[in-house]
Amino acid sequence: MAREEMTPLERMTAFRQGQPIDRLPIILDMGTSLAPVAGVSLPDYYGSVKGMVEAELWLFKRFRQDSVSISNGLRGMAEAMGSHIAYPTKGISYVVQPALSCADDLQQLEEIDPWRSGKLPLCLEALQILREKIGDQVEVSGHLAGPFSVALALVGSQRFLSWMHDQPEVAHQVLQIITQDNENYIKALGQLGFRAGLCDPAASLSFISYPQFQEFVYPYLQANIASCQKYLGCQPSLHVCGESRLLWKDLADAGCGILHIGNREDLAEAKALVGDRCGLMGNVAPVDILLKGTPAEVTRAVKTCIQKAYDNPQGYILSAGCEIPLGTPLANIEAFFQAGRVFGAFPIKPESWS
Repeated sequence: MAREEMTPLERMTAFRQGQPIDRLPIILDMGTSLAPVAGVSLPDYYGSVKGMVEAELWLFKRFRQDSVSISNGLRGMAEAMGSHIAYPTKGISYVVQPALSCADDLQQLEEIDPWRSGKLPLCLEALQILREKIGDQVEVSGHLAGPFSVALALVGSQRFLSWMHDQPEVAHQVLQIITQDNENYIKALGQLGFRAGLCDPAASLSFISYPQFQEFVYPYLQANIASCQKYLGCQPSLHVCGESRLLWKDLADAGCGILHIGNREDLAEAKALVGDRCGLMGNVAPVDILLKGTPAEVTRAVKTCIQKAYDNPQGYILSAGCEIPLGTPLANIEAFFQAGRVFGAFPIKPESWS
């Protein structure tokens, strides 16, 4: 690996301040996917401080990505609120039994304590240990799922969609409770001095309609973004999967600092529509390219993303369109970082690429 002019921490600090940087930042969400390669089982990564820390340290040493994070996952908050979550050794976590099966169950929900509920305390402890070990080299941040995605794990996808249609007042009560619990976790991150990112993949228009987004997603997501601004002093990054183009202006209005776009959308369009209001992140295809492609295909995809978004007014971070899938070849991850370092080095001149 060629010697770089800036450390990841210096690079991201300058990036956020709009100052000159040596190359585009490169960040991949790969902890849960590559933990086994790092010698950490998936149950240990999900459920132990030691596992989280060991996997993230291995990944940073191997790839030196520009940000390291610990997420409570798409189901972590739901688990803290009472859902039963399974953690298989060869697959991602999944909901075994939602906490809520009927509207009356709402009475049993108690406000979570991020220092005591579910695996949230493990995430907070792992973040602190990571910062002690590598915080002088790279920023360490906490991530959490948005209210709508948490609701699906708390209630069950089909049941919650039914409530949205047949009992909207109940659906709103659920979202209000989740939004408050998310705020409690964001406040804890702020007390420890961490930044945060939000991920609400189910808010995609591939899954719900735009009117449903406006009613059941936007106000609660906006509230959590406001909590980040209040307790963390920053605008969070935000990821929405699938079709999201019609949401971009709303998400910028909500106050997201960096819009992480899935691979089904176009970075050039995002740059034209909201690039003057928020940074962009994405969007190499995680399955078709990183999982199933060759290193050469990865390199071409990276070049395409950089060419489209390197000059975004509010900045661009090279990333995949979503979390890296289990089984992604290390050779493809290495090609991703290598291509990002080569073609993302300033001054960037796509016209000279052959």
